[in-house]
Amino acid sequence: MCALLLFYLLFVSGCAHEDAEVALRRQVQASIAALAEHDHSAFMDTVADDFVGPQGMDHHGASQMARLYLLRFRQIRLIAGPLDVAMADQRARVSFTAMLTGGQSGWLPDQAQAYRVDSSWRLVGEDWHMIALDWQPVAR
Repeated sequence: MCALLLFYLLFVSGCAHEDAEVALRRQVQASIAALAEHDHSAFMDTVADDFVGPQGMDHHGASQMARLYLLRFRQIRLIAGPLDVAMADQRARVSFTAMLTGGQSGWLPDQAQAYRVDSSWRLVGEDWHMIALDWQPVAR
C-alpha cells in the first residue's frame, strides 16, 4: 500500500511539473505571437512589473522598446527555434534562437537578424511572467 501511495505522489508531482512546462511553453509562444500581431498589450501582459533587461532595462523600458519596434515596422515576423526549457520550482529559464524580420512592404523584409534569446520566467498563480530577457545577435 505504501509503495502504491508513493508511486501516486511521484506521478502527480511529475504531472504538475509537465503541466507547468506546457503552460510556460504556451505563454512563451503567446508572447511571440503578440509581437507578430502588433498586440502591445498582450505582449506586456507577459512581462513582470519587476522585469530586468539588458543595460538596466525595466518594465517601462521594455514597453517603450516594443512600441518603437511595432511603430517602425508594419510587418513583424518572429520565428523561434525549439525552446530549451529548464524548470526549477516556481521559476524557469527558456532559451532559443529566433529570426526576427521587419518591414513596411508585404513581400520582403527591410531588416532581418537572428538572435540567441535567454529569458527567465516566474510562475504567479497559474500565469507565467517574464522577469528577465537578454538577446544577442547571431553572427551573420
